[in-house]
Amino acid sequence: MRWLLSLIFSAGLVLFTEGSVRARRDTAACQKVHDEFVKCTQKAYADYQTDYAKGEDGKPDWAARKSCNYMTAAVEDCGNKLVGECKTEEEVTARKDEQLKNVLVKLKSSIAAWDSDKCPAIKAHVERMKAAEAGDAPAPAPEAGEQNAEPTEAPTGSATNITASVLFVLVLGIFI
Repeated sequence: MRWLLSLIFSAGLVLFTEGSVRARRDTAACQKVHDEFVKCTQKAYADYQTDYAKGEDGKPDWAARKSCNYMTAAVEDCGNKLVGECKTEEEVTARKDEQLKNVLVKLKSSIAAWDSDKCPAIKAHVERMKAAEAGDAPAPAPEAGEQNAEPTEAPTGSATNITASVLFVLVLGIFI
């Protein structure tokens, strides 16, 4: 299974770095921002893999907590590095919301104890989507953080593997 994760990770990086590049991104500053983003997502994934390799920590809903931490790091924290000269906050937030929308579907189906209200990144996304539907101002993206509360039941190991693979591919896919 690890070779599959490695293959997905490598393919995602290749596709990400070889993807189409807009004219605004051709500047040296934008390339530097892009490189920092790639390093950030690689670190987020490496941290997730390290946490996953350690195994469950005895606290409830380990997979939900680790998935939330990974999404927050990869989508929110790393995505925020793109805001500035090369991308507007609105562009980045729109991409994050598209990414999180897809991830949320997978999380709800693969982690029985998933609670979107306990994950700041997902909670802010859901609030922005509700505000957009109602025509209100969107909720701001969270600064950074981890899942707020401890979940109550532990998932199976296979769901954790699937969740890790799906999350990583979707996070990379948003910026291709």
